[in-house]
Amino acid sequence: MKRQWRRTLRAQLRDARVLLRESWMSLCLFAVIVTSGALCFHLFYTYPETGQHPSFSRALHATFTLIFFETTLPFPEQWYLQLLFFLIPILGLVIVAEGLLRFGTALLNKQARGQMLHLSELIVEPGSQLRGWSLKKLAAQLDLSVVCYQGREMTDLHPNPDLVLEAGNKALVLASLETLEKMKGLNQTGEGQSTQAR
Repeated sequence: MKRQWRRTLRAQLRDARVLLRESWMSLCLFAVIVTSGALCFHLFYTYPETGQHPSFSRALHATFTLIFFETTLPFPEQWYLQLLFFLIPILGLVIVAEGLLRFGTALLNKQARGQMLHLSELIVEPGSQLRGWSLKKLAAQLDLSVVCYQGREMTDLHPNPDLVLEAGNKALVLASLETLEKMKGLNQTGEGQSTQAR
């Protein structure tokens, strides 16, 4: 039960990394928009009543709310700051929408991957690049689940993730066709391939 829980947790963490990888560009652009706007307001904006600049934290909050068409700052007199009042909401919402689209696409792909998994047997070749890999590395690098492991002296339905692959070892894995093709390429030798999808 504990190993199953760990395997599920690792799979969820891999999926989270995939989702984050698909959305990182949008997150970075959003951070750039908010930070740049906050710096401009902090350095160049002045309150009409006092003539003082807002603190950076207040300017940051004002920029963030401005993206969603709200503002805590009075409309400025300077034309370049007025321009920011129009550009920040437009650019911010475009980036947010694009990020949500990427995230949603990655999430749907995750669900599709979960519906189209295939069981495959891996027999490690003598010249395989997978020799020396632990089951943990195999699962993490290729995004698959090891269902069963057969070594020279044992067969384990719940294999220890620290077990190291050697020539002749067998493993039953659950993965997408794309992952199985990648695994086949890593296991390929001059004599042929020993990864056969069932």
